[in-house]
Amino acid sequence: MAEENEKTFRLKHPELWIIAFVILVVTASASFAFTCANSNREEKGLYEIVPISDSEVKFYGADFSFYYYCDGEMNVTIEKNNVRKAYSDKLKEIYAYLDEDNTYTSYISVASINEHPNEIVSIGPTLYSMLEDAYKRSSLDNNYSIFATPLYSFWYQQFAMIRSDREARDPVNNEESVTYLKEVADFINNKEHIDLSFLGEGKVKLSVSEDYQNYRDNKGIDTPYLSFNILKNSYILQTISDFLSEKEINKGFIITSDGSVVQLKNSPNQTYSIYSVKDLTLERAGDIDFTNPLTSGNVIRHYSLNNTSPVNYYYMNKDGVTYFRSLYLDIKTGLENNFLLSSGIYSKDLNILDNATINNALVPCNTIEEINTYLTSHDKGNTMIVINLVDNPKNIYVSNLIKENIKLNDKLDYNLNIIKED
Repeated sequence: MAEENEKTFRLKHPELWIIAFVILVVTASASFAFTCANSNREEKGLYEIVPISDSEVKFYGADFSFYYYCDGEMNVTIEKNNVRKAYSDKLKEIYAYLDEDNTYTSYISVASINEHPNEIVSIGPTLYSMLEDAYKRSSLDNNYSIFATPLYSFWYQQFAMIRSDREARDPVNNEESVTYLKEVADFINNKEHIDLSFLGEGKVKLSVSEDYQNYRDNKGIDTPYLSFNILKNSYILQTISDFLSEKEINKGFIITSDGSVVQLKNSPNQTYSIYSVKDLTLERAGDIDFTNPLTSGNVIRHYSLNNTSPVNYYYMNKDGVTYFRSLYLDIKTGLENNFLLSSGIYSKDLNILDNATINNALVPCNTIEEINTYLTSHDKGNTMIVINLVDNPKNIYVSNLIKENIKLNDKLDYNLNIIKED
């Protein structure tokens, strides 16, 4: 439990749905407004599709919220049940495959690989393909690694501590933490110490050096070797949205607890709210209005929008500087940069995985110039960017593509600045 004297953010202008940094507000025409049923017969409208509970794969839907529009062309109850069954079955399957901690009787998961280091393991074609993709994305340039679990674990432990303990252990105050994180980073970024081989026909081999195993033993590291880590929910979301599109289930949107949203094919137009933090007070800086539906959006936020339960976030002050802590870190060092306050990537053509990869790659940047360099050297598609900085939260940096879609709150003194992308 946090100490009583720990200051929390004061939430202003609360919205209906809070997703990381962005609040998704459906502003469709009246045909997409939620309709309350006044009789036993369900009426057309927007419904939340809640996954079917499962005794083996528990909590598989906890990080996902699916809102679907039933237009009344068929019986609404039947349509909802059909959508719920298809969504639940696929979400449960993919969640189980990507589970790095638990094995199952019905699925071969990432945990099955973690339990057999330096051995050949046979897995299914879906997990094999997803691991291949994640392995290709793993690079210092993308700031992503499927082997970085111990780095993220350090920060998860931080979030669970009381204020005095976590501040004492925070790298800004503790050189031993800095050293430990750098040692771990050096191991997980060196293929001589940990690597994954794809042998064909569904066979993989996780190779772990004796030095790394001994280091983990000496430091008491018991986290999984292998995980999809910070892109895990994006992989699940991408797979689910592709599956639903194939089944022509395409009238709605799915959001995740960590800041991603995917719009299905026939989603309504929507408005996103831009938030910032000024003097530790959460402010609604403005809105982004898209006249044409997006395919996807991803937001990285280094502060909590949830005033009552700031899970996986904290802040601390030292020498007049406020340090914002979250799960977004530099895999080269395991440290958090404290440069970006938040960043949002929105697209009408890139998929959610590409959006999330670009966004996560910006985390280690320390200047707007570094962000420009990355953006201009990578294929962005029809991508729109909104960035907010720790040292000047009143400046909202945006790409030219999105400038005309933004309306700032005229009661607050926020400014738009253009990020050069060409």
